[in-house]
Amino acid sequence: MRVLDVVFDNHPIFDSNTISFETEDKKILDTIILAGINGSGKTTLLSSIFKTFKKLEDNKFCLDEKDTVNLHLDINEDELEKAPKMIYLPSEVRFQSIHNSNQADEIPLAYCIDDKSTHDIISYIKQAFDKQIFSNPETTVGKSIDAVCDEINSIFSILDMDVYLVGIKDPKTKMPLFRNESGVEFDINGLSSGEKQLFIRLLSLKSLEPEGCVILIDEPEISLHPSWQQRIVEVYQNIGKDNQIIIATHSPHIISSVKRESLKILSKKERWVKVIDGENLDETYGVTADMILLDIMGLSTTRHPHIQEKIDELKSMVRNELYETEEFKILYEDITGVIGTIDQDILLVNIEIARRKGLKNAGH
Repeated sequence: MRVLDVVFDNHPIFDSNTISFETEDKKILDTIILAGINGSGKTTLLSSIFKTFKKLEDNKFCLDEKDTVNLHLDINEDELEKAPKMIYLPSEVRFQSIHNSNQADEIPLAYCIDDKSTHDIISYIKQAFDKQIFSNPETTVGKSIDAVCDEINSIFSILDMDVYLVGIKDPKTKMPLFRNESGVEFDINGLSSGEKQLFIRLLSLKSLEPEGCVILIDEPEISLHPSWQQRIVEVYQNIGKDNQIIIATHSPHIISSVKRESLKILSKKERWVKVIDGENLDETYGVTADMILLDIMGLSTTRHPHIQEKIDELKSMVRNELYETEEFKILYEDITGVIGTIDQDILLVNIEIARRKGLKNAGH
């Protein structure tokens, strides 16, 4: 299944507008990145897609004429036999609620991974162990457990983590057991906040075995180091088969990890949110985070604004031939005392002063 577009009709945020998830040549996008400032409607768009699909499911794929949101889907009836068809991962899932539970409940077509759904993680791991052990009676229990751990750890392999799942802590708690590269073992409470979020979100998703599914992910960068943000899209792309992924993010590293055709910029214009297609922007894939912040996300500077104001003032004084004044010297020492003398902007200021002095000397 794929979402082709989202149609808004007199919506309080998006007005009457259609947001397409196809390229100009009608290719359906497998990965869509929604970017924009706080309040630009990224989470609203994700939740609107999920709630509308859930309403479609509840009403046997018929919507009331009064609905302000509609979806156009690329789907066939055979696909509906395997649930879920849409999965929503909110911005943060609490790890404290993890415990053993029964996975026997029927999975709906529209499924939200929330605090309650994380209960199934331990059951999923335990069932994976049991399945591997009983499917391979000639293999030792230890090797079967290792095989399951290797499969789960492969999800995280491209992130180059130094923490690995090695089994279950003890038969009573069924808590996952981890080991770091120093050989120290600990349960999930010993993971960092970023590691916990990764483990819970990714394993909750994997346990659903998504296939031909639309996966909605809100702010996957939360608590993640920039090096993990650079590769987190690829991690989600590798879970399951033939899925469409729609991500809302503030991360320039995530934006830089996809081609521009996958990007949608949400921009608030007066009372409405408008959407700019990435195909109308410069290329984003592989571009530096600074360029993404300035050219795509609209920052005026990647520095702290107070420092940038002082640098701008310094440059203005050079342009106005005030670089030999006492005021300039005080400002110069103030700035270089903070950012140093080998900062790119300071070097450019020095070069420009030298150029101007050279012209003066040549004129004499």
